[in-house]
Parts: sequence; C-alpha cells; structure tokens
Amino acid sequence: MRLGTSHMKAFIGLFLILPFICALDSSALAAGPSEPKADAALPNPSFDISPEEAAANQHYEQANRPQFHYTPIQGFIGDATGLIYSNGTYHLFYMSDKWERRKNRNKRWGYATSKDLLHWEEQASVLDPVLDHKPGSGSGIVDWDNTLGLATGSEETLVVFYTDYSTGSCILYSVDGGKTWVRHPRNPILPRVGSNDRDPTVFWYPPAKEWRMIRHSEPFRGEPEGKTGFAFFQSANLLDWTYLSELGDFNECPDLFELPVEGDASGTRKWVLMDAGYNYKLGIFDGTKFVPETAKLRTDYGASKFAYAPQTWKRSRDGQLPPIQMGFLSYPKSASEMPVRLTWHGQMSFPCVLSLRECPEGLRVCRNPIPEMASLYDRTETQHDIPLSSQDNPLKDVQGDTLDILSFPQ
Repeated sequence: MRLGTSHMKAFIGLFLILPFICALDSSALAAGPSEPKADAALPNPSFDISPEEAAANQHYEQANRPQFHYTPIQGFIGDATGLIYSNGTYHLFYMSDKWERRKNRNKRWGYATSKDLLHWEEQASVLDPVLDHKPGSGSGIVDWDNTLGLATGSEETLVVFYTDYSTGSCILYSVDGGKTWVRHPRNPILPRVGSNDRDPTVFWYPPAKEWRMIRHSEPFRGEPEGKTGFAFFQSANLLDWTYLSELGDFNECPDLFELPVEGDASGTRKWVLMDAGYNYKLGIFDGTKFVPETAKLRTDYGASKFAYAPQTWKRSRDGQLPPIQMGFLSYPKSASEMPVRLTWHGQMSFPCVLSLRECPEGLRVCRNPIPEMASLYDRTETQHDIPLSSQDNPLKDVQGDTLDILSFPQ
C-alpha cells in the first residue's frame, strides 16, 4: 500500500516559495561528468537494479522517498498513461521498467489504483516488452455503453489504448474492474501510417455520441509542415477508425478536454489541446478538427527539463466535472548525475484540478493541487501582515517533516 502521507506536520499560508519537484536536493542534481556510451541492449550496472538491492528496499521509508508524489516500489517510472476513473477508483498507468533506472530492456506499463489520489496501491504491471514490442504511451476510457460488447455483468468495461511499436494502436481491456486485463483479438485497431505514429488518446465526444482519437503523427504529413503533429480519428465502435483531420506544431502524448471559463456567467467553454511538454492552445473542436484561437501557451515552466507527458482523468462522460491532471517528474538520465543511488527513478506529479481563468494576458489554463490534500494536515498555521526585511525568516520556528506552503494575495 502506498501510504507515506502521515508525516505532514504543518501548513503555513504566508508567501510564495518556489516549488521543488522532488524529494532530492535540486542543487545535488547538477550535471556531472558524462558517461561513456554503452550498448543500451546490454546490462549496465549503472542502471540495473540487482535482486539484492530490490530485496533490501521493499518499503517506502528511504530518506529521499517522496511522500506526496506517487513512486513505484522500485524501478523507472515515466509517462502517465491510461488514466481512468470508474466507480470511485482512480486507475493510473505509467511507463515502467522494474529492473532498470531507465525504460529499456524490461519496458511495460506500471499500474496503481487509488480511492482519493493521495494513497496509492501498486498493482501488477501489464503488457509485455516482447509481445507488445516495448509498449508506448496511450490513454484509458470507461466503455459506458458497452460499445465493445464485452461486459459480462454489472461492471463496466475498462479500456486502455496503447502503442505497439511494431503494429500500431492497440486495445487492452478489463471486465472485472481492473483485476485482469486482456488484449483485444482485433489488435491493432489502428495500424501505423508513419514510422513513429503513437500515443493514441481516446475520448467520448457527446455531440456526436461517438468516440474520438488523437494520435501523435511522425513524420507529420499535414499543415503547417513540421516534424510532428496530431491526427484526429472517429469511431462508433472503438474498433473501426476513420481519419478526420490533422494539426501540426505539437509533439507527443496528446490530450484534449473542454473547460468552462471561470466566472463567465454566459457559460463560455473552450477546448484545450495539449502535448507532452505542457504546451497547449485554446480553440474550437467541432468533432472533426481543432481550430486554434491562441498561440502556443504553457502551463508548467519546469516542463522543458523536469516535468513531462501530462494526462487527465476525465471523470464524467459529459465533461462537466473538471479534469484532474497528472504527469511525471524526471530524474537525471545519466546515472553519474544522481547524488545518491536509488532503487526507483522518477515520480509522478501531484494531481491538479484544471480550470480556465481570465488573466491580464488573456485566458489561461490554471492548475491547483486537489483540495483533498487538506485532509493530510496535522495542523495549520497562518501568518499575515508581517513586515519583512532581507534578514527575516518567518518560518524559522516552524517544525515538520513535510510542509505545504501557500501564498495568498492581499
């Protein structure tokens, strides 16, 4: 059971402190000497996790273990993928290699579940590095109307779409709430067109009462020209897909969702198209194509180095509940840059609720930690109207293992 949130001691609502992204001291992550190149297909002691290391670290009490961000018990963790919310349970899949500090020879999809997005239970990995050709990213949905015709009882079918790098976009499904997962016999449900087409994101489009898919397209064949972009498809049965349109200027791991403009009495809503780098454009989606209304914007300015590949839990079929977003936070790729040797490598970001707000620069997507975080507080403390100088430290008497520090505008 992924607990580790019981150490919260204090909460101060005072002023802004720049956030750190992981439990390690960021100053210790400065680039070290480069390592000689090695054959990635061969074992490498710098990256490999030995059985002895794993056996000695089957717990979450290590000094550098994140306490509020999900981490697997061991191994590499990467892209968030296959996010599903069903019957009160959040399902999280992610790129995983249990025996290396990188996604390489043993690449699968890691899997965890939670009732509150705070406490996680790690489940058995799914997919296979050989059968699924080191499977890549994708997405997840609830088959509310039994589109696939696979439901055998009261449980709705859970479906994940993943990348098989040899064949194309494929389906893995569960009819027992995620206890077991089965590859669909029709795989691939959408073959590759380009040499690196991947990352199928599937969602319900209510106006047409059909499914839509966005897929990373590489090499990109549309307008504007560029190396990568997104292609859009439609389906009524999740198995047969028809090409709709394409759009350039985006890279990897697409996500598309609709948000209301906060405080807008007229009920204005905008579609948000986002890629792996937290880059997004606001615009109009008519079920066939996405028409941008803004230049490319970004929700996370750490994305260029540490944060990557966000996806959202779409918690209702009508899109009325705000989506909750999670990505992954990377550690240095080179083993020589790590200040300590860990038996895990990387972590997920803290789940955030998304909203669309009018800012001085225009409409912007905003991310706020889920409010359920307050349930972890042991105590709270607020300070305000304190004159400060450069020598002052209003937190000098605050004690706690883990803190949530917030600032509030005047």
